[in-house]
Amino acid sequence: MQKRVMGLFLALAVLPFGAGSAKSQQLAQIQAGGRCPAEAPNPYCGGGQLGPAGELSCSPFQYRPWTYNNENGPPNWCNDPKVSTLAGGAFDTTRAWMHFKDSQGTQDSSYWVFHGCDGAGIMPDCRGDVKFVERIYEPSPDQSTVHCQGDITLDQVPARRNDPGSARRQCNFKHPGTGTIYSNYEAGNWSWGESRVPNWMVASGASGPWGQSVGQIVAGVPNPFGQPAIVMVTYPWVCTGVGSGDNQKGLFSNPVTPGAKCYWDNEPLTDGRGGRGYPPQIQLYWMRLDKDGNKDRLTVQGYYLSSAGGPQMVPMNGGSAWTLYPCERGECPW
Repeated sequence: MQKRVMGLFLALAVLPFGAGSAKSQQLAQIQAGGRCPAEAPNPYCGGGQLGPAGELSCSPFQYRPWTYNNENGPPNWCNDPKVSTLAGGAFDTTRAWMHFKDSQGTQDSSYWVFHGCDGAGIMPDCRGDVKFVERIYEPSPDQSTVHCQGDITLDQVPARRNDPGSARRQCNFKHPGTGTIYSNYEAGNWSWGESRVPNWMVASGASGPWGQSVGQIVAGVPNPFGQPAIVMVTYPWVCTGVGSGDNQKGLFSNPVTPGAKCYWDNEPLTDGRGGRGYPPQIQLYWMRLDKDGNKDRLTVQGYYLSSAGGPQMVPMNGGSAWTLYPCERGECPW
């Protein structure tokens, strides 16, 4: 399988429900005061009391306001059987998925977590907390510190917010539920029953479409399964210094770091010539859910963005599919 490693590439990732509407502008104004609207009475999670498998819903921050569900009511699709199969539960994620390299159960170095309506996925613009998906790579050798590109640590990010490239500075990810620091992490949103990549997956809800027709290039990757399937687009984890309208207390970072905010980076920014740019790292995965005997199985076809010779999506793993199974009996590398 193709793996994208932090450091190969030198801001807000959002689910675009209502993007650009008067309501979304109101959310931005409320959030500028420091917190998300319609937050739960206790909008915090984590601490590890439930053990790693019981803390999967606490991601990517300790702050989990349940904004989408509280404002709109839980969507009907929360009860779709695919949500329960992939996440373990619609409102409490208890399941993760891994690739096993051979019949002896040799594991890959990453695992996947699908979220339905459990409140995971909130971003600094107070959106994104439904249909969140994560690909979490191997634990970092240093479990004491979150390291970032540029040979700095997360606590140094606020003071380095004006460095060249700081808006795309990738960092390790510390899971607020498991407490583990991971060397690499990608996240985004997923959907199912799709015949093509939805348009809302290939643009920034905060900043609009990407330049050089990259959105159309990503969306043009066909469904390889010949029937409606699961699809997701994921992006790298970046951390940067906050702006004047952002929460100043580190609510959107982990460990909590005043003056910093983190998010999955689907922002266009600029192309360096005054035009719209595009995220330099984009992964697209099509998946088919079925059974292997009595085991649930996901068959995966992955693609990644290459800018060599102009932006194009390149198949991962030499174009070959691979499989994921639920990790059980302590198999997941928490």
